[in-house]
Amino acid sequence: MKLSMRLARWAALTVLAVSVTAAPGAAEQSRKEKSRKIDRAVQQALESGAATQRVIVTVKPGYRDTLRQALKRHGDVVKSEHPMIEAVAVDLHSTDVEELANQPWVAGIAADRA
Repeated sequence: MKLSMRLARWAALTVLAVSVTAAPGAAEQSRKEKSRKIDRAVQQALESGAATQRVIVTVKPGYRDTLRQALKRHGDVVKSEHPMIEAVAVDLHSTDVEELANQPWVAGIAADRA
């Protein structure tokens, strides 16, 4: 009986140790994934403090309507749509960039230099 209690405690401590050490890695991975979705020019523009960003948001196939609805709810202004590449050009509130990048259906957010 005592041996099984020791094994149970050891197993519980092992699971706890693994989950504690894995958590920072998961958070770092999430940050890296998000930074890959937002191009450098947009990241730099966000640091400048501008209220809006002129960007092109690319989504996974079939999610352009979802994107359009999300932008409308936030009051962002769609400038044009690009169905062949599943993208929308938009004047996006700077505060919405990170939230949008966190969506699993968003493939990328790039500066629109047009």
